[in-house]
Amino acid sequence: LEVKLKGASGEVSNMTEVPKAEKPPLAYDLTELQMDANSILGFSAKETLDTLQRLYEVHKIVTYPRTDSRYITADIVPTIPDRLKALSDTPFAARCQKMLSSGIRQDLSRLVNDDLVSDHHALLPTDQPVNLSKLTSQERALWELIMTRFLETLSDDYTYKTTTVEANVEGERFIARLTVPTNQGWRDVARDIGK
Repeated sequence: LEVKLKGASGEVSNMTEVPKAEKPPLAYDLTELQMDANSILGFSAKETLDTLQRLYEVHKIVTYPRTDSRYITADIVPTIPDRLKALSDTPFAARCQKMLSSGIRQDLSRLVNDDLVSDHHALLPTDQPVNLSKLTSQERALWELIMTRFLETLSDDYTYKTTTVEANVEGERFIARLTVPTNQGWRDVARDIGK
């Protein structure tokens, strides 16, 4: 085949460009946080819960830990600016300031669902200012995971376009695909911590 095609010219028979979008992830519930903390930080489920309890009870910088919901209720939405302001002395400050000045994602319907919240809403930061020097390295790592997810839920969709080209060369059919991001959206949150 290589010999047959060497130096041969081809003809593009079809080219399509499809815009696509990926919504931000949902906020954390305890189970989802334990899974991510295990795969990303190497924490056991118990370590995650114990650390989360300290962030809640001692430091008071996250909401109730034993939640089984990944959603928030509509009455939480007006508190989001205060929760963002509480992160002003953290590596998330620039992202929070940008959200406070230019606004958070317009459509929060993916995150806000009163019907899917039973006793407790998803894990969120509280409106208490955060003093990172008081956190152990384990507490800080878990806290950063939760804050990253919280900010992702408030960010725009990740958008991209996929271009597919079909070409014929000497009777052989070739297909090539190229995916190019058009807006990093929520995927930029983890990338720009501390910038």
